[in-house]
Amino acid sequence: MASYNRVIVVGNLTRDPEMQYTTSGQAVCKFSIACNERYNDKSGQKVEKVHFFDVTAWAKTAELVTKYLAKGRSALVEGKLAQDRWDDKDSGAKRSKVYIVAERVQFLGGKPEGAGEGAPAEGAPAEGADATVGQEDIPF
Repeated sequence: MASYNRVIVVGNLTRDPEMQYTTSGQAVCKFSIACNERYNDKSGQKVEKVHFFDVTAWAKTAELVTKYLAKGRSALVEGKLAQDRWDDKDSGAKRSKVYIVAERVQFLGGKPEGAGEGAPAEGAPAEGADATVGQEDIPF
């Protein structure tokens, strides 16, 4: 049976990225992104829904996301869906969470407010790097 796991979302970060390191020293960054959906319902009324997605980035991607993105900034996130499952400590109930594992993050937008003449553009990558960062050495 064939399977395919790919997701692309464009939206704004709902919180600043949070950087951590694994015990082996691997960088991991977690953030959330909000994506708007607009459509007309059956009666012709315009409806706007906001969807919130948790994102995890690893290695160099995690470092660059933490350095250049912040709450409110726009980004395109490409990756795959992953799921964590566990038993709730208090109730013993089975729990799960689906999130995006970022394999590529494209920084979107212009210069941040208050940036000076010599300041890098919003989401500008490290010198000599591309504005798109890809995931390297995923541990799984």
